[in-house]
Amino acid sequence: MKLIDKYLILLLFKNIFIVTLILLILFSLFNLSAELNDIDQRGYSFISALNYVALMIPKVLSEINSITILIGSVLTLDRLVSFNEAVILYTGSVSPKKIITRILQFTFLFSLIFFIFNEINYKIVRVLVTFI
Repeated sequence: MKLIDKYLILLLFKNIFIVTLILLILFSLFNLSAELNDIDQRGYSFISALNYVALMIPKVLSEINSITILIGSVLTLDRLVSFNEAVILYTGSVSPKKIITRILQFTFLFSLIFFIFNEINYKIVRVLVTFI
């Protein structure tokens, strides 16, 4: 079961990472397009807009983390089913309940990691705001 757990957590991590990266790029492009309207007004340049978008990345990550975990876990289950890996696990005497339980446990672990990231992020932002 340890080998199956390692495979599931690696597959889940890859899917969550890919979904996070895609959504982060998408939201960053939306933020950049919103900032393009303000360029050339009062010394606001394209570099300033890029800096603003780069500084907004932690906020965007904290907003999209729950949906990325959900989409990543659904994609993990989809991959198991579409490549017949779930059937192979079933014939290897691993019940569907065990597979889903493991994926839910790992999803909870990733949710906890994102929660801790958000808390650290907000504490750092509070400290930085006091210096500004």
